[in-house]
Amino acid sequence: MEPKVTIVVLTYNLREYVSGALDSILQQKTDFPFRIRIVDDCSTDGTRDILLDYKEKYPEIIELMFALENGGCNVNAIRAFDGIPGEYIALLDGDDEWVGENRLQHQVNFLDSHPEYALCSGQTQLIVDGRPGNVMLQSRWLSATYTFHDYFQTPMLFHTSGLLLRNVVFRHGMPHCYYASVGTYLDCALRGEEFRRAEHLEHGDLFVLPEIVSRYRIHNKGLWSGMSEARQAIETAISTMFLADYFAPRHPEMRQLMEAYAEWRYREMWEILINKKYIYPVNRLNEKEMYLFTEYMKNKSMRERKNNKFRFEIV
Repeated sequence: MEPKVTIVVLTYNLREYVSGALDSILQQKTDFPFRIRIVDDCSTDGTRDILLDYKEKYPEIIELMFALENGGCNVNAIRAFDGIPGEYIALLDGDDEWVGENRLQHQVNFLDSHPEYALCSGQTQLIVDGRPGNVMLQSRWLSATYTFHDYFQTPMLFHTSGLLLRNVVFRHGMPHCYYASVGTYLDCALRGEEFRRAEHLEHGDLFVLPEIVSRYRIHNKGLWSGMSEARQAIETAISTMFLADYFAPRHPEMRQLMEAYAEWRYREMWEILINKKYIYPVNRLNEKEMYLFTEYMKNKSMRERKNNKFRFEIV
């Protein structure tokens, strides 16, 4: 039987956290079948052994996919989402947790009764160094609707762990851009949730439930939270430029808004690199950060020339 919801769990060296993540899913009480698809990217710290134990205990619910070699987050995500079954997709990184035993049922009930929506979210609490922290969401989005247009005006403060998506993008395969980005600097623009959220917002709005539905753990082993501020800023600038290039031709009425959003992130990147002294007076970017930065700047320059942004009058 096809599950109504497929829950994707991505793991890499999360031995001390992954049991908590899986237990928070397995405690869910639902009137529909769900499946947990775990995709591990060659963990070497014992995470795989824990996953095999859970698979043995819950063979009908858990599907394990072990990479033969470490391919990075985008390759891991392609494995997870390509042709994924089910009416809905839920997401949980292996170091985060869901809150409550009725969270999944509540979100499914909402989307079942509101076909005009493509996503549903709740609030997410931060866990910083093992201690409860703030709630991520701004109060303006409680019990409110968030649209595709909003995405390019207000940063999306809905964490991956709090989302339920209507399966309208990946059921029949991944868009080609995912495969085309592998091994390029654009890989960082597609490996996370920013692009996936925007893809689904094209198909319908997001409704924000008022309750806390998940916990996001911030620690130095986290893919995003373990990055330097410089790399976060560079990758964000790359992602927003990619979003503008991808979606503007499909939504020409929003081109100016998308370009403005990309430029804002570009200026924000420079403020961080300069004010935090990452590039002056001494270059403190590591090899990976320098690669992303130079590729981004090179392609941004080519893009602006193509769009005739640089105009000169010779007298």
